[in-house]
This record gives sequence, structure tokens and C-alpha cells, in this order.
Amino acid sequence: MFRDPISLQTPIGKKPPKPSSLSQDSIAKAKGRIQKLTPKRSLNDMLFDIQKANLDAVNARSRDEMKLKKRQCLLEEFKAGIWDAAEYRKQLDRIEDDSSSSKRPAKQARYQSPDWDLSAFSTDELDGGSF
Repeated sequence: MFRDPISLQTPIGKKPPKPSSLSQDSIAKAKGRIQKLTPKRSLNDMLFDIQKANLDAVNARSRDEMKLKKRQCLLEEFKAGIWDAAEYRKQLDRIEDDSSSSKRPAKQARYQSPDWDLSAFSTDELDGGSF
């Protein structure tokens, strides 16, 4: 019932574990530099991206087919004498402009660069500085 105080210690013949050679400061420093991984994308996110890519491909194909049909119709009208050569080219350019403008994203307004305070720089750096 009573335990021998020697049995609570390390058994004879076995070595105690070695103390860590890393200091607690270096371990804390390393833990601070560990970055978390971004969360995995869910199945819904992946399916949404696949569906969007497929829809974009279908839309691009239908847009190209519509453009081709317009060009074929315009060519038939030109051959029938409805359009002369200058008007035909003008209509072709209009078709190209209409199709290319729908593909381009809208331009965003740009901000002007702020004015620099040149007095903060020394004149030695501006005049004879090397880069």
C-alpha cells in the first residue's frame, strides 16, 4: 500500500529527458512568426467559380456567333448592292466597335499623384546624388 519513494523517481538504467536546448524566448519568437493558412475553399465556392467560368464561356461563344451572323448578313447586303464599299466598311467598323466595347471593363477614375514637398530633401542629394 505504501509506495517506495525510489519508485517515484526515474527507474535505474533509464536516462531522464534532456532539457530543451531552445530558450523560451526563441520559441515565443518563432510562434509569433508563424502565419495562419488561408481557409480552404468550400465546395460551394468551387462550384460557383466553375459555373461562372462556364457561363462566361457560353456568353463569349454566343457573342462571337452573333457577331459572325451580323457580318454575314452585312456581306450579303453588300453583295446585293444595298451598301457601297465605303458604307460596308463603316458598318463593319461599327460592328467591331460594338462587340469590343462590350468586352472591355469600364475605366476607373485615376487619382492624381500628390505634390511632393521638396524642402524635406537636402539639396546635396538632389544636385550631386548618385543612384
